Amino acid sequence: MSNALSNTLRLGLQLWTVRELAERDLAGTLKQLRDIGCDAIEIFGDGPAFYQEMQVALQASEMACCSAHVPFLALRNELARIIAGLQSISCNMAVVPAFPREWRDTPAKALQLALDLNRIGERLRNAGIAFAYHNEDYDFAPLGDSTLWQMLVANTDASLVQLQLDVFTAALMGA
Repeated sequence: MSNALSNTLRLGLQLWTVRELAERDLAGTLKQLRDIGCDAIEIFGDGPAFYQEMQVALQASEMACCSAHVPFLALRNELARIIAGLQSISCNMAVVPAFPREWRDTPAKALQLALDLNRIGERLRNAGIAFAYHNEDYDFAPLGDSTLWQMLVANTDASLVQLQLDVFTAALMGA
């Protein structure tokens, strides 16, 4: 970026926005984003070759990865692999974009999610990676005497788990 804001403001894009293009040609899509002024992306995905492919594309396009949406079950069950993958692409923020329905359909399960998020957040913090949860519409639906969102706010440690509020979704749900 060549304007006066370039020293203080990074322009980023959530790769999900251009996912069809990225699925066809990741490196080319990142180069096009760089050409129009983006210098950072928030990625999504996981899989055996995901981080290696992303590392090559990021280096070729001279883009940075400012955060990554990582599936909850991958974080819960394969955290060491996820940490290594995030570190390989110099990504210092992991975000859970959603929870599987069967993990969030009762107050007891919601409490367990909060405890899991705290545990994951502590391990990520120890690895130098910040951690957040990005809400969905179901977070504001009634769950017992509360909502999933309220239970997460009340039961996660703010020093370990940030809550990334999607304002549009919250407003859509009347929250």
